[in-house]
Amino acid sequence: MKIALYGISRVGKDTLINKLITAFPQNLTHVKGSSTLKILSKKIFNQDIDSIAEEDLNYLRIKFVEYLNSIDNLETNIIVDGHFSFPNKTGEYNVVFTQSDLLCYDLFIYYKRDSKVIMQNARVDINHKYYHFLEEENSINAWVDFEISSLKEICELNNKQFIVIDDDFHTIQKFFSEIIYDTQRILQNSISYRISTEIMKRAKDKKTIILTDCDKTISITDPTLSVIEKIGVETSFLKAIFKGDYYTIYQFFKMNEFIDQDKYATQILEVSHLTRLNNPLVEELIKHRDQAFVVGVTTGLASLWSNINKKTNIFDILIGFSGYNDQSVFNTLVTPQIKGDIMKNLVDNNYHTIAIGDSIIDSKMIEIAHQAYIVCSSNIDLRLQQFLKFNSHIQPKQFEFNSQKYDDLEEVNTIWLKNLK
Repeated sequence: MKIALYGISRVGKDTLINKLITAFPQNLTHVKGSSTLKILSKKIFNQDIDSIAEEDLNYLRIKFVEYLNSIDNLETNIIVDGHFSFPNKTGEYNVVFTQSDLLCYDLFIYYKRDSKVIMQNARVDINHKYYHFLEEENSINAWVDFEISSLKEICELNNKQFIVIDDDFHTIQKFFSEIIYDTQRILQNSISYRISTEIMKRAKDKKTIILTDCDKTISITDPTLSVIEKIGVETSFLKAIFKGDYYTIYQFFKMNEFIDQDKYATQILEVSHLTRLNNPLVEELIKHRDQAFVVGVTTGLASLWSNINKKTNIFDILIGFSGYNDQSVFNTLVTPQIKGDIMKNLVDNNYHTIAIGDSIIDSKMIEIAHQAYIVCSSNIDLRLQQFLKFNSHIQPKQFEFNSQKYDDLEEVNTIWLKNLK
């Protein structure tokens, strides 16, 4: 596997990779991006890399990828520190990411750290070429935001996996252990394929499949937050994990590492008994189960929803991570992108699809489904509202029983099922 680690100058990519190499000396090989490009520049053009023309620099990047492909083997994982862009004097950014980079790597990981840490690192070398852009938090944050949004969009358009990590090395080390030793648990294409295959196998002759979110869709409140409060943790902890609205597989891995669902099984069971359900929606789903295959898919605590489903029988199958001891769930980490990928796989296999959700986390599957319904049991999700505003071709409906209503969405009181032969 080839892993690209991106991040702006002075974020500490080399330092992080060196720590990972120390932790996994037999499983990771570091190819230093900048150093290797400098060597190639001398070898091919007999010039320092700062002296060559832009078209020659692009040629170097292509040769660098060819070099990576030539040393790729199954015995180790290659990790490369890379640059996505550099700021210029006009206040814009010169993107140095190439099509060859896109095709080369299996995982694109972005290393995001606090801007104050980057400023401190930059002061070590005030003569650095881009030091001027690393003196202030605003310019650092603008650079980081540009790179994350741009690289995320490129990856999503090209079915590549994009991951944002923080500077919590304890969790990063555990995460890389999964990448190295249990790759299929992290690769989103593998996850979505396995889930889709299982859904289609269990659906048998049913041609309509409903994918519904769980927290604050099937329930009135958020039971994940209730569990966090019950185990004595501030709910701000969860907000810190997803700060910046980063919902990649690393964030959900980190959440589930912290909330050990096997360890806190008693507290989770207690919360499941107290969780208030969205009864009108629950009744709708149960009513349609003879015609449609109902899939509960959660980025929250699947063991909690497993407890609820044993009592209510809402779902034909439940998808999500529930700890390592729960056999009643299709046990896997789920992200917004994976929700969308599952939906796309079902559409591509000629199923009539229905999505039900309440937040921006559900936007991918809402966009792809043939029919979509928005639930609002408390407050409107402003990010979802903005998403729908700027993607007016997406026309979900909202339920009349919602406590709050979205602008310009048709209201309905039932899930309409297309009559499929």
